[in-house]
Amino acid sequence: MSLVILSPLYQRLKGKHEGIVLALDIINRRDVSPASVRWLIKEKEDVERQIEERVREYEQWHEGEEE
Repeated sequence: MSLVILSPLYQRLKGKHEGIVLALDIINRRDVSPASVRWLIKEKEDVERQIEERVREYEQWHEGEEE
């Protein structure tokens, strides 16, 4: 999985994910609109799905090389 981790898209997605997790941690300590919390959670889940897709694509590509 090392090549996928080095890709710029993967790095950008991981950075975005870390930022969203930090934002959720901060707003959980404050009085924030529930809509904002829902939006951040949706964004976090979307980024996690994109990361999983990239890893899965890499694994499928890598399996094809071994055959």
